[in-house]
Amino acid sequence: MSESVQSPLDTMQNENQELSSSSSDVAQNQLPVGSSKKLGASFVMLVVLVLLLAGVKTVWPQYFTKAPVLQPTTSPVSDAISATPTPATSEPTDSTQVIDTTEGKDWVLSESVGGQKQVLARFPEHDSFFPLVSWQEWLFWGTDVRDDQGESQIEIHAHNTKTNEKITVYSLEDHLADFENQQSKGSRPSDLSQIRVIDNTLYFSLNGYMTPSATYWVNLPLTKQSQPKLLDPAGGSMLTQWGGYWWLISGFGDGCGGTSKFNLVDLQTHTTKFIARSSYGCAEGEEVIAVDPKAKRVIVADHIWSDSTSNNDADFGNITYTSVGVRSLDTPDTRMDLVSKDKMPANVGIIEYRAEINKIILHSPGTDYAVDPVSGTLAQTADKEPKVSTPQDDNYDSRPREKQFAEFKLPAGFSVELE
Repeated sequence: MSESVQSPLDTMQNENQELSSSSSDVAQNQLPVGSSKKLGASFVMLVVLVLLLAGVKTVWPQYFTKAPVLQPTTSPVSDAISATPTPATSEPTDSTQVIDTTEGKDWVLSESVGGQKQVLARFPEHDSFFPLVSWQEWLFWGTDVRDDQGESQIEIHAHNTKTNEKITVYSLEDHLADFENQQSKGSRPSDLSQIRVIDNTLYFSLNGYMTPSATYWVNLPLTKQSQPKLLDPAGGSMLTQWGGYWWLISGFGDGCGGTSKFNLVDLQTHTTKFIARSSYGCAEGEEVIAVDPKAKRVIVADHIWSDSTSNNDADFGNITYTSVGVRSLDTPDTRMDLVSKDKMPANVGIIEYRAEINKIILHSPGTDYAVDPVSGTLAQTADKEPKVSTPQDDNYDSRPREKQFAEFKLPAGFSVELE
């Protein structure tokens, strides 16, 4: 006897018919005998079907309609850059903010009047820039106060210690027009970097990172009508004596290098003359090395930058010089090569000028050479100790701050104390 086989579809149709025929019994909470097992199987299949539909509805948008979330990737190069500290530039950074948030102390300049102490100015406890200078009976100082918006409000003050006359020599807020034509990101200088007296003339300089710069001068003695004037409209953040001449140097660097502009200064006429543009560090190009005062010229050298030190010798840094030349102070636009690229020794990492022997010394990890600054003759030398002089040497006081104030001669009745 053959057994009939039903398909799943026929089974579902039969079960639906039985379920329909017994609807009245269901309404009366009564089930026909023999149909409870079939109804239970149908109910289980219905629940499974509903769960499957719900799962599809949940999974479908997540994997087929929602945009994938990209996880951030890690780049070895970017990680190396962010982890590498920014090398410091060769030019010292000056800051004259009145409040030192690290130490919370100031050097306070005061005057005793009628037995009472009157505060004249406050200076940060730690700073490479010394803000006081005197001339005859006049005492000068510079302040750099930040307003509520963080803008620098640089001022130069003068005090006649005999007559008690007080004059505000300069206010940055009144001279913002002096910086309109300078190509820089900031609208005004952020720091006072220098104040000094040379030949009965007061000079002071303003600069800042990625800001305009300026150096002013005003003749002494002062009057109420005295007005400071720009030494060079193009800017300049450091007036310094170097190699027997006065220079106005401007420029700044970022990270591993930068450029500076060297202008020769005539202090009698208060005029400047552009001599050379100097590149240093990873800013490859011509670098001003030294001044040869006897020949009235500057010694220059081309250099290239490498990520590794010169000939794997850390003492010579990342710079390799490729040629040496000179520029006359009378005709600076013309350069004369002393050692051309094809004659330059390999791996020269330091160049200096020795005025006492009138030789240019080329230092390398292997052999050192002496160059005649007139003929360009190259010869080996036993000179192994570099003695490089930079323009910053004249402008930087390495004495401790307390020693600077202690050795500054204040007039009677004036004092500076750390508070």
